[in-house]
Amino acid sequence: RSVALAIEVGADFADVLEVAAGQRQQSGKLDRGVDGDGIAIRYRATRGERHTERGIRLRPIAGDLQLGQSPDSGAIRASADVSLAASGSWSVTLAYEPLVDGAWRLPDGAGEGWERARAEREAWRRRRPHLRSSSPTLQTSWELAAEDLYALRNRELEDDDPEAWVVNAGVPVFTGLFGRDVLTAGWQGALIGPQLMRGALNVTARHQAGTDDPWLDAEPGKLIHEVRRGPFADLHVTAQAGYYGTQTTAAMFPLAMTELWHGTG
Repeated sequence: RSVALAIEVGADFADVLEVAAGQRQQSGKLDRGVDGDGIAIRYRATRGERHTERGIRLRPIAGDLQLGQSPDSGAIRASADVSLAASGSWSVTLAYEPLVDGAWRLPDGAGEGWERARAEREAWRRRRPHLRSSSPTLQTSWELAAEDLYALRNRELEDDDPEAWVVNAGVPVFTGLFGRDVLTAGWQGALIGPQLMRGALNVTARHQAGTDDPWLDAEPGKLIHEVRRGPFADLHVTAQAGYYGTQTTAAMFPLAMTELWHGTG
């Protein structure tokens, strides 16, 4: 049998806060076309002296795919005409690569990185605390909560300490660093291990303000409220590149620190 298979990808590169509010506040130019050995959508926008550039690229890693654009929507497109005999098989590997700081990035889960990540996750599953209960609901809830916390890790914000994790406040809207949230999650998640608290303390201490900046509400010594990457931060639509207008991070920091000390000595 024969079948025409196609995957089409479009993007408008709205900031996540624009998606949440349902209102566009920044706009730029979209370019579509061949980029290296893939096909990509690039987005460029300016606001005053500020500039942002983002993109998404489809790139075949294995298998036979044709790259192009949809004649109807203009979306980038990967397609193939697949012919299979009875009990036959066909496979392809397609990478979705984001443009970050001017370079295309292969997702961490691709290739050899996937095997390393899988081995690391399995090792953690073997050594972390597990709950045995006469209540199946309680036991299942525990296991799901542990797996969800692990899945929320933001490895780009972690330092070189393998026992210090940083978690996102939520996906997809609250990715990035939120001082209050990462400290609260670390403290509340301490039953599965101290990694969340240790990482939360490390990352908030690293982002302590050292200068006076009214735009960021920063003053020497203040602890971070929010750090995001996105068009809003790049273009200074908001102060998300590093905003310090909070008192809750400073309130949660000593609490998490004393809990870590009591839990680990």
